[in-house]
Amino acid sequence: MDRIRAALGDKQLTYYGGSYGSYLGALYADRFPTRVRALVLDGAVDPALDATAQQVQQAQGFEHGLDLFLQSCASDTTCAFHRDGNPGAAYDALRSRVARSPLSADAAGSGRVLNATEFDIGVTQFLYLGRQAWSDLGHALAAADSGNGSELLASSDSYLGRHADGTYDQAQDAFFAIGCLDGPDVGGLAGLRAIEDQAARVAPRVGRSVVNNSLACAVWPYPVQTPALPHAVGAPPIVVVGNTDDPATPFTWAMGLAHELRSGVLLTVRSAAHTAYVSGNTCVDTAIDQYLVQGRAPAPGTRC
Repeated sequence: MDRIRAALGDKQLTYYGGSYGSYLGALYADRFPTRVRALVLDGAVDPALDATAQQVQQAQGFEHGLDLFLQSCASDTTCAFHRDGNPGAAYDALRSRVARSPLSADAAGSGRVLNATEFDIGVTQFLYLGRQAWSDLGHALAAADSGNGSELLASSDSYLGRHADGTYDQAQDAFFAIGCLDGPDVGGLAGLRAIEDQAARVAPRVGRSVVNNSLACAVWPYPVQTPALPHAVGAPPIVVVGNTDDPATPFTWAMGLAHELRSGVLLTVRSAAHTAYVSGNTCVDTAIDQYLVQGRAPAPGTRC
């Protein structure tokens, strides 16, 4: 990152980092505090958490996002998965049915089927987008309930980077190669199984699936090299953005990072999506644009 800054001829770095990118930004600020001009860390990761806390809290975040959708769907008769006001029970029954017998998903590819793993991934992919994707999630669940798993499988494909011809992009490969090395250490297969059991207790619908996303890290053949906790002493104000109901990076993570960075300024956003910038919220975009262009951070306690 610092070499890119230098190659651009900038004396200081102006940077936006979303999700995992927030972690990179925090580490940069800790290593090069005087070279920071303006950093926005959106959908923030809290580097103070160990593997258990990180995995379990993320599982709770996605479970909470699913609960919010099901509550909305129960009270909205236009929701395609309304199911006489009890979509939660219908969801559990559908998920159990898919686990017993995968659903046809021919529209996602001739002869393809939706299994339980892809069901879970497909649902959580919708949850990343928050409220704006709830209508589509309702339609996808309703279609699956009628025997057509194509929409959920297409959602799973999107998350996994699967193309129509059956090939995959390299995003997942890069995610594991980088993320497993950065840690935190999940403690091998035994450690991950213990984390999975704990996540399943607090997030019974999606907990195991969320934790299983880190299965590769349990058998990764290289040692974890987790950097020291970043504090960025001497850096100018750094804006940390947290959505109140972010499913992937819970709001408490943004609070934690803003506290750990000596010059962290928390921007709180009322949203159920993952990350906030350039997502249609004028309050957020104005505050961040003003900071990136003019260098003026939002006032402490700002909420959008």
